[in-house]
Amino acid sequence: MVKTKIFPGPAVNFFLFIGFGAGIVSGRALVWPGVYIAGFFILAGLIYFLSRRFRTFAADSLVAGLFFLAGTIWALPLVLKMPANFLPGPCQVLVKIESLPKDGKRFNGLKARVFSIDGRPADFKVMVRDFSRSMEYRRTYWVRAFLGRRSFGRSDLYFLSVKTNGVISGLPVGFLDRLCRGALEKSLAVFRRYLNLYSASFAASVYLGRRELFDQGWPVFRDAGIAHLVAISGSNIALIAVTVIAALRFFYVRRALACIAALAAVTFYAAFTGFNPPVARAWVMYLVFCLTFFVKKPVNVFNSLGLAGLVCLLIDPGWLFEASFQLSFACVLGLGLGLGLFSRPAAAWRPLAFVRDAFFVSFWATLFVTPLGAYYFGRIYCLSVLHNVMLVPWFSFISVMLTGLLSVAPFPVLGRPLAAAIDWMIFLFMAAAKSLGGVPGTFFACRFNAAAAGLYYCLLFAALWAWLEVISGNVK
Repeated sequence: MVKTKIFPGPAVNFFLFIGFGAGIVSGRALVWPGVYIAGFFILAGLIYFLSRRFRTFAADSLVAGLFFLAGTIWALPLVLKMPANFLPGPCQVLVKIESLPKDGKRFNGLKARVFSIDGRPADFKVMVRDFSRSMEYRRTYWVRAFLGRRSFGRSDLYFLSVKTNGVISGLPVGFLDRLCRGALEKSLAVFRRYLNLYSASFAASVYLGRRELFDQGWPVFRDAGIAHLVAISGSNIALIAVTVIAALRFFYVRRALACIAALAAVTFYAAFTGFNPPVARAWVMYLVFCLTFFVKKPVNVFNSLGLAGLVCLLIDPGWLFEASFQLSFACVLGLGLGLGLFSRPAAAWRPLAFVRDAFFVSFWATLFVTPLGAYYFGRIYCLSVLHNVMLVPWFSFISVMLTGLLSVAPFPVLGRPLAAAIDWMIFLFMAAAKSLGGVPGTFFACRFNAAAAGLYYCLLFAALWAWLEVISGNVK
């Protein structure tokens, strides 16, 4: 059965996002600033002339081309900041530390973002080898370092080696950075005081986004096909929003007020975790969907998704080339198409309806992110749909318990029994994930190139279109 009217109105914003994104890709590959700027103004003038003189459909159709040219222009600063513009070698770098230091035998390992090299603007991520062992989380430094590069498959990894006397000076710490550091340190102290070492590392990774503290758990998540749970991104934002809205609606709070409260909770959590790019993108998407709710018109999922994408690319066009951005949008697109176009079987029993909905959410998300997983990670998961149905609700419950632990931390009489329950829940969860990841046929190695991924999506959309035509009765 097909829902004949799911998304009222044309998905204009979605197609404008596609045009703007395609322009960013083209502008990064072909650096022709004069051509792009001239074309933009010529096309803008043509659209104005057609819309004022003839009011034709052609003027509306050319707007997508205008957004394409706008994307090419918007990508020009990105080209100047690419790491390929800087030759490996000694340099003076402005770098901001984005992870907690990992103690090594000779140096501390950190993740960081570079903003300037020898006075030239830059913007890319690096791994830092800090031989001085003095660099701290959320601090910005001028350093003398050696910029290096190593190739891994389709991607290049850039690293900075900072010698013992390589740190020149540290810049003053901003208010948000101080807030994030303080919140992280206090939360880590709570987890380490109440939980055992393994559970505290788990909580720091999946709840605070400090994956560097839980390296031993990463292979378990990856093999079970639930690696998305380790990254602080859309799933965490969605969980917080759904929990707040459900709790307030249980007490008959109006839906609009519940959405506002959820937005406040999501904003606090995003700031709490440092507004890292995946969190910032998820926050922007939730903000856009909230705003569309308050507009007294039917919500068009594709329009909301397209508007969120445009806002994200206006903030940072480089996000378009990050795997997490592409995976997030492919996932939401799959959910919008699958759950919107196809009705789910009826279920009279409520727990069965929950399992049904969880299965379809996992199925459509997996269907749309599979080619990206094969492109970036060289794996196709065959059983991840079932694994997500079994493990994601469990993981969500653990996250709620961790929130409760932080809330009752000043009261040991409440914190200790809750922490004991969390220790057992985490132990059983990781044991179940490890067992499921070891099931034969869970995944197989398969590396897609860009053409194969594009072909997959073309065939997928063609199959969906054909299926809709058949079941709607347009094809006999």
